[in-house]
Amino acid sequence: MKRNAHIQLLGILMSLLLLFAPVASAFAAGTELRDLTSCPDWPEAPELASECAILVEAKTGAILYDKNADESCYPASITKLMTALLVLENCSMDDIVTFSYRATHELESGSTHIARTEGEELTVYDCLHALLLMSANEVAQALAEHVGGTIEDFAVMMTERAKELGCTNTNFTNPSGLNDENHHTTCHDMALILAECVKNPEFLEIESHLTYTIPVTNKNPEELPIAQKHKMMKNSEWQYDGVIAGKTGYTTIAKNTLATYAKRGDMELICIIMKSPTQHYPDTTALLDYGFNKFSMIHLASAETLELSDSNGNPVEIPEGVSIPDDNWLILPSSVDFASLSTELENVSGGTDSKGNPVIGRIQYSYKGASIGTASLVSSGETTALNTSEEDVTGGDNAGPVGIAALDTSQNTPGARQSFLKTALNNLLANPIPLVIIAACLVALIILIWLLRKRRRRRRRNAYYFGGESRHTPRRRKGNKYTMRK
Repeated sequence: MKRNAHIQLLGILMSLLLLFAPVASAFAAGTELRDLTSCPDWPEAPELASECAILVEAKTGAILYDKNADESCYPASITKLMTALLVLENCSMDDIVTFSYRATHELESGSTHIARTEGEELTVYDCLHALLLMSANEVAQALAEHVGGTIEDFAVMMTERAKELGCTNTNFTNPSGLNDENHHTTCHDMALILAECVKNPEFLEIESHLTYTIPVTNKNPEELPIAQKHKMMKNSEWQYDGVIAGKTGYTTIAKNTLATYAKRGDMELICIIMKSPTQHYPDTTALLDYGFNKFSMIHLASAETLELSDSNGNPVEIPEGVSIPDDNWLILPSSVDFASLSTELENVSGGTDSKGNPVIGRIQYSYKGASIGTASLVSSGETTALNTSEEDVTGGDNAGPVGIAALDTSQNTPGARQSFLKTALNNLLANPIPLVIIAACLVALIILIWLLRKRRRRRRRNAYYFGGESRHTPRRRKGNKYTMRK
């Protein structure tokens, strides 16, 4: 029975590790931001009254405007974006959240709330509306305890998740954003967090509700209507066409903070304002106008193909079976023509696109020597590498434009096997999570073998001393003619 239990334990461990692999891979990936503000012929940006701000195009990760975006700031209630993200990633909308004494009583005087009491129950779906629309602080604390066990443990989860998204100067100590000298972030990091939030359909669905009614609960016999606090999303003097999500924040120390997500056509803009006395709405309006009016989106998969070259300046042709994924975009100032860009092709080993196709190359786009963006080249057939040497595939002296080397890994040749092994190794190096899983499984296997060997040695010792002693009866027996010792 023990041996079977050990084997079952190993099987469960390996299954959990394999199940964790894709989750870890997904969490490790965030939006990578690229600062384009120093590129030539960049449009003149508006003057802002707020001390810190950033404007990012979400599809491309391009930073279009930056004012002290890496300066450490108190985020106030835009902290709740990270709280919502962790709840969405770890809970079902139907989960029941029970409010504790601490969640309902440990609040700053005058902080926003929806008057919940100890022992009251709400669904996660209801709580997220109260969190994002009304900015209720006791709801933030109840959700933190529901997901993390304690507020402190949830704050650790928040900081770790921020690091996974690429945040470099963020430390969260609470789920609400109430004043704490160790609770800080930057406009850059908050842009990464909001960019991850808007990838979640449930987040956008909740944000689409300008009003919501908290239902009757076990402690409260009356419904509670709440409304969106972000003024650019509703009928007000600051209403802005295209704004579909965001979060407000204010404390006396942090001043006004504002996170906004807006979409028009193919362009998706993320604007973060921090340390603003009273100009957070006009500054956000100015930046969104700047982004939508001064820039254009280029869909690279359907754009007119530019002449490609390798790092040595040799022309490169892209044959059938190799293409740019549909989700690759480029953003340019409206005054810059796509045809005026320069391109350079480079090999890439390892990695896949969103549909699982292997990425075999990358096109670097530049304008007057400044890098503007990139596009991936994926293969849907047997092509596994780009040939960017001075000779074509046939290797002739009078070779034409450089092509792509088609490598059939099914051929049983030393070269094919070496290329296949090289590609596999590069894939593992590009994504080390499988290596970690394999190592963990090997350690578990070694431990299991050690336990089984230890058990065999114990049985042999019992047999030597006790004359065939059973593991179920560890009592010394009288010697018999078969024992080695009388």
